[in-house]
Amino acid sequence: MDVTSIEEVIGDFVHLKKSGANYKALSPFTEEKTPSFMVSPSKQIFKCFSSGKGGSAVTFLMEHEKWTYPEALRYLAKKYNIPLEEKEESPEEVMARSERESIAALNRFATEFFEKTLHESEEGKSIGLSYFKERGFIPQTIETFQLGYNPEQEKGITKTALDKQYNEKYLLAAGLSKEGRHGLYDFLRGRVIFPIHQVSGQVVGFGARTLKSDKKIPKYLNSPENALYNKSKTLYGLYQAKNTITKEDCCFLVEGYTDVISLHQAGIKNVVASSGTSLTTDQVKLIKRYTSNVTILFDGDTAGIKASFRGISLFLQEGLQVQACLFPDGEDPDSFANEKGQEETLAFIQEHSKDFVSFKAQILVGEANLDDPLKKVAVLKELAETIGQISDALSRSVYCKTTANLIGVEEELLLKEINRHVRQKNRDILKKQAGVSDAREVMPDPVPELPKPQEVSQGLNPIAHEKELLRILINYGHQQFIYKEESEDGEIVEAQVGVADFILDTLEADEITFHHPPHQSMLEYIQQQQPQQEAITQPTEPLLTELYADLVYEPYELSPNWSKKHFIYTESEGDKLDVAVKKVLYTYLLFRVEMEIESIQNKLKSNLEEEELISLLTSQKEYDRAKMKLSEELSRVIIR
Repeated sequence: MDVTSIEEVIGDFVHLKKSGANYKALSPFTEEKTPSFMVSPSKQIFKCFSSGKGGSAVTFLMEHEKWTYPEALRYLAKKYNIPLEEKEESPEEVMARSERESIAALNRFATEFFEKTLHESEEGKSIGLSYFKERGFIPQTIETFQLGYNPEQEKGITKTALDKQYNEKYLLAAGLSKEGRHGLYDFLRGRVIFPIHQVSGQVVGFGARTLKSDKKIPKYLNSPENALYNKSKTLYGLYQAKNTITKEDCCFLVEGYTDVISLHQAGIKNVVASSGTSLTTDQVKLIKRYTSNVTILFDGDTAGIKASFRGISLFLQEGLQVQACLFPDGEDPDSFANEKGQEETLAFIQEHSKDFVSFKAQILVGEANLDDPLKKVAVLKELAETIGQISDALSRSVYCKTTANLIGVEEELLLKEINRHVRQKNRDILKKQAGVSDAREVMPDPVPELPKPQEVSQGLNPIAHEKELLRILINYGHQQFIYKEESEDGEIVEAQVGVADFILDTLEADEITFHHPPHQSMLEYIQQQQPQQEAITQPTEPLLTELYADLVYEPYELSPNWSKKHFIYTESEGDKLDVAVKKVLYTYLLFRVEMEIESIQNKLKSNLEEEELISLLTSQKEYDRAKMKLSEELSRVIIR
């Protein structure tokens, strides 16, 4: 779809940051700490260099959301109000789409029904609307979160939906109705309703709170999981919060629906809650798309805090920066924000937030009797496991020292226990990557004989490779060539791309800088020019003027008159840009990979801790794969 904007589409799911003419982000497909996911608005494509995935906005939706091709097209058509011609689908695709669309349509109807009942029925206004007003929710807030009310009558929404020809099957699947002795009845009757939205804004489920004081009745009911709704992959309030999370580069995590709504109304809009479940890895990754900074807001319920520790450790495993803030006794984020407002609430959070490890240590130490050796050991083991989840070794060292001082143990003993957890974690990771049952199978000991550095680097000259890349950029950066790539099913995909875009995007994605300072200065000059239709102009800086002249001069170009006179015509470099550009770029990338491998091999000769050894071997494995792939690509280019 030519009218789509790929950065807008992908931006709904991934936290993109501007990088020159393009955007970059952490890969949504792999675990990584350095952004390798690139989006090019000019070419309307994305490329994930860590997973190898790439393509159009439709391809991204299919890969990321696991949608079929028709589903991805329908999403884009709806987003951009484009009429879409339907093509014939397989029976399986029809059934899968039909179920999701039927539940989605029913959820839209239900949301409107609950909203209308809240505002127009006597029961809705006297019970539901009164409750929301008592909570301090203003009309705009109620509208933003599409809050509603389901009447007490047994067949309110069920009867209305059936009258409108909605299928019983989907009423049951969506959790709006239940099967009883006398037929279907309303599952969420007599409750205020909190619609749960996907990141795209689609309602996928509902949370429902009773206003009765009967303790035999569950306080909250939630929609069951179905073809449309997956609790572990959904965060309440993310649809309303995602833009502010990106802008503030921080996400507040709370427990309940009303906490989210009250903070949002107070002006603190970068807040989400887990949807009626313990925190999951998928939910953590969902937050990670938008920010690496999370602050968990707790009320004074110590039992609830302890119960959430295991889930919060997932943030550390994913490499996020985690803080925790405890509100005063008898207060929660909902009541505090309603009473104090935005400025005072934010000031309190900033003043009372602590890193999660220190916060957890304070809670555990406050509860435990450290005079009891068994309890003290239990606290130490739990904290050591938590610190061991942190990927950064320096951070682990700092937390080890402060925790040892707090509990009153020798730092060396605590560090030993932490390292035990780190080694086990690395073994588990390595086993998973290598597909073996014993990490020792992929941990050679002793280190085998390695190639000599001169054997690796012989004939490689970084300055020469850099100069070749700059020469291509200076002379052909404003031109375009046909880029061909073979898909997994063997189909050849062609696209017209700019030479400068192709090279600069690749260098930016790998965060490559040149070794030779004048070459790096020239590269930055070219990046600032952002060549599109016009050639790179001559720089005015004396340092670069000579280099520019050297790069644009072609000493071996045949004279046109000589070629005409002797009836000998050869294809120039410009006539075969696809070959020239790829050859120069892939050769340079291969050089960089080989230099990294050489560096790793030199380090492996030293006496290393097990953790560092595993890390180096894992890195070499990745570089070896990259070397093989680049060598294959370069061979294809050269033999053309």
